Amino acid sequence: MTDGPEKRGAISRVIEIGALHAREAEFVIEANEEQRAAIAARLGAPSITRLRGVFRVQPTRGGAEIDLKLSAAVMRHCVVSLEEMIETVEEEIPMVFDRRFIELDDEGDNEDEWREPLEGDEIDLGELLVQHLSLALDPYPRLEGAESLLPEYRTATLSSPFAALKDLKKTDG
Repeated sequence: MTDGPEKRGAISRVIEIGALHAREAEFVIEANEEQRAAIAARLGAPSITRLRGVFRVQPTRGGAEIDLKLSAAVMRHCVVSLEEMIETVEEEIPMVFDRRFIELDDEGDNEDEWREPLEGDEIDLGELLVQHLSLALDPYPRLEGAESLLPEYRTATLSSPFAALKDLKKTDG
């Protein structure tokens, strides 16, 4: 048996689509300190100071439509200066989970929706929250006004990758 989200210390909030009885439902997930620490480790971030997701779930004939309002504050390291910085994420993400995903895939549905196949009747909203947070984070976070450390660590003779080749050419004469 593999470790589920509970074992990894992440958030798990499994809902059954069939139990919603065709009514829209709202679920709020707010990560506690222990969960935020586990998610930060999973995402390779120093820490997460806020992680909240508000899910509006509307059952459909083939699955569910979900609107997620994601709000997070994540401690990151600037790729230029290596200084710590807070990256905030405020996004609204529409998703469609559909048992008929393969049939509908060729119909050219709305490209703004996040479409996923649905197997069974359960969706883990906690895992969705973490996955969408990881997708929303900047892969190259940069602190505004950050100054590069490059001049400190690069010598004048190695100012470019071709500097060594340039010196070789001078000696061939």
